[in-house]
Amino acid sequence: MRFTRRLSIRLFVLLFMSMAVVFGIFLVFTLHFQKKYLLESATASSARTSDLVVSALRHSMLENNRREIFHTIMTIGREKEVRGVKIINKLGTIMFSSSRKEIGSTVNMSAEACILCHKDNLPISEVTDFGRTRIFTSPNNEPILGIISPIRNAPECSNADCHAHDPATTVLGILDLKMSLEKTNYYLSQTRVRSIVYEIASIFLIALLFGVFIFYMVEKPIKELTKGTVEISKGNLDYRIDIRRHDEVGQLAQSFNRMTRQLKEAKEEITELNRSLERRVEQKTRQLRQAEAHMREIDKLASLGKLAASVAHELNNPLAGILTYSKLLERKLAGKENIADKEIFRVLNVIEDETSRCGQIVKDLLLFARREGDAFVEASLHEVIEKSLKIVWHKIELQEIQVIKNLNLENDRLQCDPAQVRQALIALLINAIEAIPGQGAITIETELVDENTIALRVSDTGVGIPEEVRNHIFEPFFSTKEESKGVGLGLSVVFGIVQRHHGTITVSSEPGEGSTIEIVLPRRQPGSEEVDRRA
Repeated sequence: MRFTRRLSIRLFVLLFMSMAVVFGIFLVFTLHFQKKYLLESATASSARTSDLVVSALRHSMLENNRREIFHTIMTIGREKEVRGVKIINKLGTIMFSSSRKEIGSTVNMSAEACILCHKDNLPISEVTDFGRTRIFTSPNNEPILGIISPIRNAPECSNADCHAHDPATTVLGILDLKMSLEKTNYYLSQTRVRSIVYEIASIFLIALLFGVFIFYMVEKPIKELTKGTVEISKGNLDYRIDIRRHDEVGQLAQSFNRMTRQLKEAKEEITELNRSLERRVEQKTRQLRQAEAHMREIDKLASLGKLAASVAHELNNPLAGILTYSKLLERKLAGKENIADKEIFRVLNVIEDETSRCGQIVKDLLLFARREGDAFVEASLHEVIEKSLKIVWHKIELQEIQVIKNLNLENDRLQCDPAQVRQALIALLINAIEAIPGQGAITIETELVDENTIALRVSDTGVGIPEEVRNHIFEPFFSTKEESKGVGLGLSVVFGIVQRHHGTITVSSEPGEGSTIEIVLPRRQPGSEEVDRRA
């Protein structure tokens, strides 16, 4: 079943059957016409033989030499292919015959040999050679061709003294010659057998040629195309069909290869698009996680800010009282040289220092908790930087730190709260100074991000920030310093100031290579157009 389903086999069988039918029909017609032409040839040959016999007997008939006519008839009758010859007069009497027993007998005028001439009084001279013939089978089943030739009344016959005939008579009698068709039938049979053999051989030879043609022109290309489709279904888009022809099959192979190449390019584009989409999804996921963490940080800072504000207000008044009373006691004991009084002075100084430190912590808490009421005005960023440097300059000189300023803004104007920006910058500078163990450098840079955004960067050559610490530096009360140096609100305050200015703050650092903190601020705050319009 699988073998018969192949297109090449079915095409071969169809061609073979078509050729068999066509050649069979052609063979039938060929054999028919061959038989017809052989019979016509035998008939024409017999007619010429019959006419030749009549001509040969003409002189003997004019001389009325019956003996010579008889011997001639008997001689002709003994020929190999002759099965009988006789002369019949116009009355139907057999005058001469190769068979002695027929001489003198009368033939039936309605017989097959006579009906051609006597039907409708048709003169024998008007009957064609083929009309004078008849084919029949002898008692021993031998095919016989009978042909009659007229013996016409010539002038020399009607004027002769021996047996004068009426000049009005056209035919004096007939010569009936019977020829065997055995050899003709043998030749016809041999021709039929050879024709059939040749036809069958021709069919098989042509079928073989067609089979070879179908194999190379149909079967082989179809196998290549089928193999190509199987490879494509397996995902092998690098497969190419190697058919170099300029016919329809070659065009189909070229189209297939072109389709495969386009599929590969489309697959590569889709793969690259998927990769790009995955990268974008990962990037957006990171951004969402960062935003989520940022929102959690803001919520945490907001909660801590509320707590810090309430705690700061509660602590501010008692701390102010402690500081005031300690200074009052210090004034009362001023000028006394008692050792005990000196110890009291030392204790009072400690109380003043610690109370001042607590007051600074309360101040930072209040600044950290403040979210509204910022006074945004247009100010010069470079001037804010210079004022901040003046405030911490004594620390810079004391530690012999080099300050590098790359202030690259042609237009440094922006809407901000200058005091808060200065406080944030001071906090960053103090952190940078404390991060440098000895001599080092601090770089302050300003840069234009776009026409609506500017960047401020503070870099140091300090010890750097470890990775496990880097993600927590903006959290409130997180500090790596000793307890006497801070409570971890400096960078949290900076973070809050940047948030209130609708900016962003990022940190990049490697242990032992220093740190860089970048603040990106908008030139104009949201809603500033409405404020300007009202002003």
